[in-house]
Amino acid sequence: MKQKLLLLFSFLFAALLPASADELYYDQDFDQAADYAEGSWVPEGWLSEGTIALYRQKASDMGASAHSGSYVFGNVGSYMGVRDEIVYTPGFTLVAGKVCTFSFWLYAPGGSPASIRNTQIKVTAGTAQTKEAQTVELGQTPKQAHSTWTKYSFEFTPETEGEYFFALHLVTTIAQSGLVAFDDIVVEGETPAPPVPANELQELSAAYADGFDFTAPYTYKGEAIVSYVNTAGRGLSARRDCWRQTPFPHCRRPESRRQDQRPRLHARPC
Repeated sequence: MKQKLLLLFSFLFAALLPASADELYYDQDFDQAADYAEGSWVPEGWLSEGTIALYRQKASDMGASAHSGSYVFGNVGSYMGVRDEIVYTPGFTLVAGKVCTFSFWLYAPGGSPASIRNTQIKVTAGTAQTKEAQTVELGQTPKQAHSTWTKYSFEFTPETEGEYFFALHLVTTIAQSGLVAFDDIVVEGETPAPPVPANELQELSAAYADGFDFTAPYTYKGEAIVSYVNTAGRGLSARRDCWRQTPFPHCRRPESRRQDQRPRLHARPC
């Protein structure tokens, strides 16, 4: 009997524990050497691709100042008329229906004249670090030069829970549009909380089961947890609303029961 009740409690706790989420906060400032594999200029988990791919470098080597620290993620101006560089973030497991904010600081002063020679940034989200998988466009920065560090934020609400990646696409339609640099990229949202470990769930179930008097089955600390079924098959119970109480119902044991009634244990303890 005790083993059966322990099994029952395990199922009950697994079903009743509410789904929860943890706060997600990720910040990449490109200054932490520990974020890079030996010999790499791209943070671990990130992907940078394109004809002149962006990489970590000292802002002073580009003739600029970082937004914070000393390093940025960028490259110098390109002679290409149309740029094809894309930077992908690591993947983040996000909760369905919850807003996730993706933000970054941008420095892109443009070429000469800056009113014409400048770079836009398109922001997307998707399920992989590929151009084909980046199916959700979150928006674009204005088509203008950014001679000072400027912050942009975009929101993404996933329809289903899963792993998602963000991407920064350089959008340039004219050559010599100047350097581009990113700094202080932040992802904020909600990520699913890890499930209760099986051993903790079993311990929790056992703790509650210890309150049962197994010499007087179907009781919890001296209180009845059964409904009674008479010969006509109609269920009788001392209280029907006790399941809404916590942590467990406080149903009073009937003083006596008729001979034509027999106890039956239900999945719900009332």
